[in-house]
Amino acid sequence: HSLNAMLMLSYVALKQGDSVGLISFSNTIHNFTPARPGVKHINRLLHATYNQRAEYVESRYDEAFFYLRKHCRKRSLVVLVTNVIDEINAHQIRQYMSTLTGRHLPLGVLLRDHDIFRTVDEVDSHDEPSIYRGAAAVEILSWRQQVIKDLQHQGVLMLDVFPEQLTTNLVNQYLEIKARHLL
Repeated sequence: HSLNAMLMLSYVALKQGDSVGLISFSNTIHNFTPARPGVKHINRLLHATYNQRAEYVESRYDEAFFYLRKHCRKRSLVVLVTNVIDEINAHQIRQYMSTLTGRHLPLGVLLRDHDIFRTVDEVDSHDEPSIYRGAAAVEILSWRQQVIKDLQHQGVLMLDVFPEQLTTNLVNQYLEIKARHLL
């Protein structure tokens, strides 16, 4: 979902005359495609992403943002599509996304987990384990909402969406940014 949404966003931005670049990372930088204008640039982006796969490792936000700072000098919309799973992960996202504010326009995109939302919706008040699972899920969602608020207070634009809703919401957010002349 993330790659498809980013490619669609890239295509729309290129059609609007903007330059688009891409960095993909996990515990290391996997790919960097410098920002370029022109619809033909979409082919470079497609080639850069065709073999990207999810990896179950700790993401190195420090390396990615250092690399971005070194290779992206022009003010840009920087979109980070990720998820927050614990306080350490959330702290790193807050730390590195907030450092972009001013020089760049950061947009954080957090992907929602269907299972957590479903757990809240399906609490059975007559089943004690269900109540505990529901309470834990509510606690996680409340914590997640606080992470989003903290990022917004630091000047980071935020989207919080289910993966299958990502493309539409991301493209709409980009078009709103363009309409409001935020870049």
